[in-house]
Amino acid sequence: MLVCWVTYPNYTTGCHILQDHGEHRPGVLFVFETPESEGAFLDVADATEGLDVITANAEALGEHGILGEAWILPPPHSLDRAPLARLYSVP
Repeated sequence: MLVCWVTYPNYTTGCHILQDHGEHRPGVLFVFETPESEGAFLDVADATEGLDVITANAEALGEHGILGEAWILPPPHSLDRAPLARLYSVP
């Protein structure tokens, strides 16, 4: 996993990302057991440029479901929870 994590920023800035994902930049989903562990992770992830992380925790997923407003989306979105569908516009 560490090797994949270290090479991910190189992948997202290279030419292969357009071949694999078209115009959409891929995100990485993380699910945490507690809101506290999610918050601690976000504090570190916010300092990492070029990495779009999308997070949720067990409590939010239990309340809203996987397709509901359980996710914290990457910038420029706020820290309010939203559904994953808000990341991409569907024609």
